[in-house]
Amino acid sequence: MHRLSAISEIKPGASDQFVMIDNSKYIATKSNAYAFDAITNMAVSTQLEKLSEEKIAEILDAKLSGQLTTPTDATAEEQAAWAMSTDTLDAYLNQMIKPSKFYEQLLRVLPGA
Repeated sequence: MHRLSAISEIKPGASDQFVMIDNSKYIATKSNAYAFDAITNMAVSTQLEKLSEEKIAEILDAKLSGQLTTPTDATAEEQAAWAMSTDTLDAYLNQMIKPSKFYEQLLRVLPGA
């Protein structure tokens, strides 16, 4: 994982994950599974934290019941949840995907290059 200042000119590769935390850019390649998964899961949590657990469960139930299209009256946050897989929604509801603050703290303590 690379921890860089916000003004760094280094750009993430096409398959890399990155996130900005405060004034630092964190970039992880797939070879660093801890950092890569932390950034991936942080993005999921950040989106789903905008919705209630009841709304996420409602979307999951609808998808599992065969509804594959996003309702036309869905908010932007709900549309983001509809775009996620049922496995991802289930993992979040069952706390297998942690809150975004957890991943932020993890990235801060992982050694950086």
